[in-house]
Amino acid sequence: TVAHLVGKYIQEEIQNFVFSLFFSFPACKNMKADIILLVDSSESIRPVDFQKMKDFMQLIVNRSDIGADKVQIGLLQFSSEPQEEFQLNRYGSKADLRRAISGIRQIKSGTMTGKALTFASSYFDEPKGGRPRVKQYLIVITDGEAQDVVREPAETIRGKGITIYAIVELMWWIDLVLASLHSGKFHPKRAGYWKGEMDEHSQISCGNQQADLIFLIDGSLSISARNFSAMKTFTKEIVDSFIIAQDKVQVGVVQYSKDPQKEIYLNEFHSDTAIKERIDSIVQLKTSTFTGKGLRFVKSFFETAKGGRKKQGVLQSLVVITNGQSNDVVDEAAIALRNDGIHVFAIGLGIPNSFELLRIAGDARRVYVNSFRNFLWKGKSETKIL
Repeated sequence: TVAHLVGKYIQEEIQNFVFSLFFSFPACKNMKADIILLVDSSESIRPVDFQKMKDFMQLIVNRSDIGADKVQIGLLQFSSEPQEEFQLNRYGSKADLRRAISGIRQIKSGTMTGKALTFASSYFDEPKGGRPRVKQYLIVITDGEAQDVVREPAETIRGKGITIYAIVELMWWIDLVLASLHSGKFHPKRAGYWKGEMDEHSQISCGNQQADLIFLIDGSLSISARNFSAMKTFTKEIVDSFIIAQDKVQVGVVQYSKDPQKEIYLNEFHSDTAIKERIDSIVQLKTSTFTGKGLRFVKSFFETAKGGRKKQGVLQSLVVITNGQSNDVVDEAAIALRNDGIHVFAIGLGIPNSFELLRIAGDARRVYVNSFRNFLWKGKSETKIL
């Protein structure tokens, strides 16, 4: 369904946003963190690809500010058995870290990721160089399915306050990162590939999705009661695709017609059940359609005073659901939202004005045309509209 596609697209943008923050120079420049690299060294990794993995680890070192009071990096390999290469406090310079990474040799046996996670957990403790009250990250780099269970050891690690990032199906991904760096054009959003949290199937990745997501829904008279009900169901389906919490994904809702009105602030509810119950209670306004006014109104809902977390580096997304037949101009308000770093999606229902939807979203990949009976995704073009 379109709800699934939009939810998936937003999840990918969250994940790519996390990647761009973590590996960009500004994010790492003054960062204080303990980072353990846990690297798959099994026989399924070709020697040429193992070298690419080492190149990628060198990239992480190069983009971090290394030092005893800054970023510390440790390295573990795993195959059938895990193996320590060096602890967090072993090397205090980039040059030493790069030499150590260059010297590691591939183990070449099975893929016991769960065992490796259990092994890695203690490497964040003080006896092995871990620092209390410092952000701690485990970056898992692997290319295949684990031969053991990973969910429980992953949950144990997260229970210690450690953030897990994992990169899977990684060789084409690393190729893109390295090639883009060599060309001098680094585009994390094109290079990033992350998947859901660690589970028994070893589909692993960033378990720290954060976003402020607001729905701007058209409640005008041109929307039939049936479509308005379907719109609410659609909104709830997208809510269901995220972990709703104060430190995860927050959801807000604004309805508009001739005049916009607040339905849910971002920080008002922190459970999917409460949000869906509140969505069910929304009553359609049923006057004329002023989408531009709605877009201007909703911009303030991303501010800190209304629960927005932009200052904390959290992704901001707006999903506009309308038939795309506005009585006012949308361009200026839409551009202002996008210029403020808000990712805008436009969902058309009934027989929408597709051109107006494009002007709202500014990017054809974020435009969806939906009759609520047949979902038609118009998301292939790379063209920037505005």
